[in-house]
Amino acid sequence: MINCNRDKVAKGRKIVVKIVAVAVWLVIITVCPAFGQMYGSSSYSDSWTTEQGIWGCGVTEDYYNNYNHTYTVYTEMTSPQGRYVSFTGGPSAPYSRADVFLDFDLNDTETYMISSNHEQYCPVSGDTFMIASTAASIDISLSQSAYFKQDPSTCRWVTWGINCPGTCSQDHNTNGCAGPNLYKECVDIVVNGNCFVYRLSCLGRPSPGTCSRAN
Repeated sequence: MINCNRDKVAKGRKIVVKIVAVAVWLVIITVCPAFGQMYGSSSYSDSWTTEQGIWGCGVTEDYYNNYNHTYTVYTEMTSPQGRYVSFTGGPSAPYSRADVFLDFDLNDTETYMISSNHEQYCPVSGDTFMIASTAASIDISLSQSAYFKQDPSTCRWVTWGINCPGTCSQDHNTNGCAGPNLYKECVDIVVNGNCFVYRLSCLGRPSPGTCSRAN
């Protein structure tokens, strides 16, 4: 009888422990809604360019943050030729951001990839949750042009890629096209199909003056 009663007491304690554990877990889930969806918050990656180069960022923002969560963002950017940069933003609240940057490189064009991992720390449970993985991309290409003299009376403007407006040909009219077989080569940066940096590079070249796409 004694052993049996002890078994019943032990089973009763196990049941109580299980009920308490489930109750605590339900409280944590209620207080820390970080399981694939956050209410009143957003996480994203973005990309843009300035005249200095190519930028990317990862952002998490909690519009209410009633539970004193903190956020960390890990952002990285990789170029088509494998150049790599990363940065960690946070932990902070209610806004966390990580920015990355790479210089323009005329030998490193096509698609730049930006990716971010977004984490949330819940002070109630003491746990960190992955709440989102986001990505962005940006396409970098070149428009290359040449202005050269074919004969004593004819100057010709040739463009590879989209035609970006600029002053390279006008400059050449005043400082070189009068000479035989002289030409000026120009490079513009194109971002997502749109001219961005006009006449990034203008190079005057001597004879023979034939033009080819720059490397």
